Amino acid sequence: MKLMIRGSSGFVGTELVRQALVNPAITSIIGVSRRETLVPLGITDESGKFKSVVCDNFESYSSSLKKELEGADACIWTIAVTPSNLKSVTWEENCKVFRDYAITAIQTLAGLPRKLEQGVPLRFVYISGHFAPRKNTDDMKVLDEHGMMAYGLLRGEAESRVLEFAEQSNGKAESQIAKPGFITSPGRVLPNVPGLPKIELTDIAAALLDQAINGFEKDTLPTVSSSLRNAMRLLNTKTLELTTYQRKCPPYAILSHTWGDNEAPFETFVAKPKWRLGLSRLQKRKYPKVVKACSLARKQGYDWIWIDTCCIDKTSSTELSEAINSMYRYYEKSSVCFAYLVDVNVDVSAPTEDLATSLESSRWFTRGWTLQELIAPAAVEFYNKDWVEIGTKITLSSILEKITSIPAALFSQAWHTLCAGEMARQSLQLLSVAQKLSWAATRRTTRSEDIAYCLMGLFDVHMPLLYGEGEAKAFARLQAEIAKNTNDQSLFAWGSWHDQIGCDDA
Repeated sequence: MKLMIRGSSGFVGTELVRQALVNPAITSIIGVSRRETLVPLGITDESGKFKSVVCDNFESYSSSLKKELEGADACIWTIAVTPSNLKSVTWEENCKVFRDYAITAIQTLAGLPRKLEQGVPLRFVYISGHFAPRKNTDDMKVLDEHGMMAYGLLRGEAESRVLEFAEQSNGKAESQIAKPGFITSPGRVLPNVPGLPKIELTDIAAALLDQAINGFEKDTLPTVSSSLRNAMRLLNTKTLELTTYQRKCPPYAILSHTWGDNEAPFETFVAKPKWRLGLSRLQKRKYPKVVKACSLARKQGYDWIWIDTCCIDKTSSTELSEAINSMYRYYEKSSVCFAYLVDVNVDVSAPTEDLATSLESSRWFTRGWTLQELIAPAAVEFYNKDWVEIGTKITLSSILEKITSIPAALFSQAWHTLCAGEMARQSLQLLSVAQKLSWAATRRTTRSEDIAYCLMGLFDVHMPLLYGEGEAKAFARLQAEIAKNTNDQSLFAWGSWHDQIGCDDA
């Protein structure tokens, strides 16, 4: 698709360009701004799909600019006047920036020739403000307290007129309004305004691109929406760039492993955009696990992989909570799961008895988090410390049953064929609570509360993470959530959680 980003040199626009360049669904990007837009640091545009267009006059579109924009399938409108500059800009100019330019843009773009199949409208995403009202509301009080009431009404008017034009365009255009609060990024300090939520720059950009590519579910995208909650970062196995996807993810591999002393953190991939990570460079940075996992995924034809150490920003408690609540789904939806057993030497050629003995002693089978990582994916491939394949959960089902006490039938191809995805999760709920809890009886986690949190996906429940509450309270909350969905009294047979399932001392 061909995407126009208005305000491409700005704070949000630059991030949109960065993510759009690594998104395979977008084939052409036109960045339109008052000054030249450079390709973001750390990104290359080898295919030449990005073009910067400088334009000073947005009251009318020149024939040359229209030519550049022909065939545009979507436009994300990011321009605005920052609150600190509102009073230094005339009211007339603010009217143009907030309202008039956007209306002219959607009218112009909707009238240009497009190459997509007939019946698919232009998608126009207008970024407004969290408190911008389309009519008098209680939000007006908040706006008035900060001297922004008139500007809020102006943006609300722009929202209404953009939506109205799309409605009356006879299918030529559809529009959506994004209403974020404060948009944050690492190192950016923002004031605390009661009632005004915050959202990460990478997340809002990913949500906007998702809407432009896949279409709109509703006409207004709030700061926190179902699409944001379903966000998932994936690591490109060739470039090692992180990209956030909403709703529809490309096929991806996923890694299951036990943590060591030298894991590749999220910050490695985002903190230094001035240099482009490559496999050899990362190897030198002593993260061979990521290198090997990416190499294996590429050999199997996967451009994307999910690895917990580098795909979750653990400095954000909100993101960490949402990721852990979504973890089972991440593994369930993967095309293949690589289970890396760093303490196993044998390979697929070893005698069955030796293989069973070696696997049984592996630390991987003692950790709490790896339980769902074994059950959720349809395909699990086991690899030894040298990344030589040991077998799959289908070929090793008898050994796995002996080690884990999980019925071998749950590892079979028939199970995952008949009970794909959510149906498999629902079918899993037919087993008794006590039986599933027994699978975790010999497993441990480093953080005490995680021994309860790591079981949420297994029971298809969700709850907030409260590190510091202790394992007893965490398990009590888990029991309460499970009890909402079942009448199975075996749940309460596991009252003495600490005696049966626990955490490491360190």
